[in-house]
Amino acid sequence: MVLSDGIVSQSMSGFSGGPVLIAFALLLGASGFQLGLLACIPVFANLFQLFSVWFLNKIKSRRKVCVIFSFLGRFPLLILGFACLFSEGSWLIYLLIGVMFVHNFVGAISGGSWTSWMHDLIPSDQLGRFFSNRIRWAQAFAVAVSFFTGFVLDHFAGHEKMRFVFGCFFLVAGGLGLLSTFLLSQTHEPTMKEFPVFSFKELTRPFANENLRTLIGFTVLWNLASNFATPFFSVYLLSQLHYPVSTVIGLTVLAQLVTILSLGFWGKYSDTLNNKAVLRICVPLYMLSVLAWTYTTFPAKHFFTLPLLVVIHILIGIANGGISLAVGNIGLKLAPKGKGSVFLISMNMSNSIFAGFGPLLSGMVSGYFTLKDLSIGFNYSGPDMKEAIHFISLQSWDFPFVFSVILGVISFRILANLKEGIEIEKESLWRNLKNQLVGDLKNISNFRQRKPLSLSKTKVYSALKKLDNNNDDDHIYSSPKDSSGSFS
Repeated sequence: MVLSDGIVSQSMSGFSGGPVLIAFALLLGASGFQLGLLACIPVFANLFQLFSVWFLNKIKSRRKVCVIFSFLGRFPLLILGFACLFSEGSWLIYLLIGVMFVHNFVGAISGGSWTSWMHDLIPSDQLGRFFSNRIRWAQAFAVAVSFFTGFVLDHFAGHEKMRFVFGCFFLVAGGLGLLSTFLLSQTHEPTMKEFPVFSFKELTRPFANENLRTLIGFTVLWNLASNFATPFFSVYLLSQLHYPVSTVIGLTVLAQLVTILSLGFWGKYSDTLNNKAVLRICVPLYMLSVLAWTYTTFPAKHFFTLPLLVVIHILIGIANGGISLAVGNIGLKLAPKGKGSVFLISMNMSNSIFAGFGPLLSGMVSGYFTLKDLSIGFNYSGPDMKEAIHFISLQSWDFPFVFSVILGVISFRILANLKEGIEIEKESLWRNLKNQLVGDLKNISNFRQRKPLSLSKTKVYSALKKLDNNNDDDHIYSSPKDSSGSFS
């Protein structure tokens, strides 16, 4: 049920968020402020997870809180869809903002209870494998939905009845949202022995624990660092490198596909070692990828720009798979038993505040450096030639990328102080990673050579008899044959 919910809810987001949402807002003539507001709503909405603690105390069931507020947050998508089909006018942009506000802020209350619910439902030693599988399937469907919605929007581009297309998208999103809510209502909920207390004192209690404070410090700075750069990758490709939209979509899908493929590996690796080990590999990889963006213009677009972008998106896809999985799992793993919801909500709220300010600060930095550039290198000039060799060349959006890397380095230093369990030395970390990769490659190469296991009834009976002879006080098998002559 949890796996199916992930697939359906991700598909819902594909029909109602991302490029679909921005394209619809532009069709309605949204101003720059309104576009910025739509971008900030999902990030700041997580602050409403605070109220899930209060509702948990009143309703005494995480499943009920999750289902009720999922329904209340997703039903307005149907209202927006019908409004697009049967009405028109500038007021639709205000309806869109209102629906997105309710969808995200009310949904955040559902998300707070869902996180606590999953903390008790999924065994800690299976978090990596299960959620890597869930994210992988959800991302696969998200890619398919992105291709479908992009194809439909390109096909109907400029059509006078374009709002009908968006109306149908929002209706499909609303239907998928209600289906996801139904799946959640059928999911088992473990008994919650102690319910969190709704008070700011309880929400600040996790900060008293040094290890939990370190985890929150890392996730806060990491969210600030990643949101300094990630939201503007597409802007950089379109405005500074002047690539067509199809190329931007292709690179984005490439990163998503690599993320999907890497999740299985990171899931096994996080369970075999720990989540901190995954972060120690993926965080530096992500920072190097962001820094590599500054070399796509050196100082202008060059022959190796597109190949470098392909490599960057592959590396970002690999790093994103490990980071998204490990950050979620490490929070679930270290959350105190019985008070997991309070800690997880405190962490999510802290992350949301800084993640929300990341794009705003990044935009301010970019605006300040719009007409400025920084170059470090060698210049040679003579009668017949003039040559400049640049080691560093920064301009416009390059500066936010550098600030993102600096913040990422600081967060990585904080990560070193985090204690998840048995600490793994650097040499052992890379040795285990190499062994894991070699093992996976051997499994792939030997897959076609494997023969199905053949067991005769005689072999089964012989094995059971040997076991029974070693366990005289506790017979583990019944009569090998019943009256019909078949095995019991």
